[in-house]
Amino acid sequence: MFTREFLSALRAKAVRRRVLYRALDGLERGILYLSSRLVDRVSSLTLYELLEEIVTKLLEAFKSGYQRHLESYGVDRAVEVVLQALKLGYRDAVRWVSDRGFAEYLTVLDMNQPVGSRSF
Repeated sequence: MFTREFLSALRAKAVRRRVLYRALDGLERGILYLSSRLVDRVSSLTLYELLEEIVTKLLEAFKSGYQRHLESYGVDRAVEVVLQALKLGYRDAVRWVSDRGFAEYLTVLDMNQPVGSRSF
């Protein structure tokens, strides 16, 4: 459940990180502001669903560019590398899929490639 304290802290964090106006439109900002001021604990299902969407948007906006690239590129690339290793007969490669460090390594390699060069 969303409480007044959680919503107030989330709104303050969004203001500090300068994502409140970039991530939310005026109506969503108004819902967040009024909910954090007027509601002790959200009991309405409709309001809860609206706040859930707003919180999801803000949490996504809090992520850095590196985190977004890691989630979109690094994890997918790790799966591709593991599938290639499995085709070559290296069965221990299955553990690489759950290794976050391996996905981060592949992400950093991709981010540090010179512009215009791609490896296929």
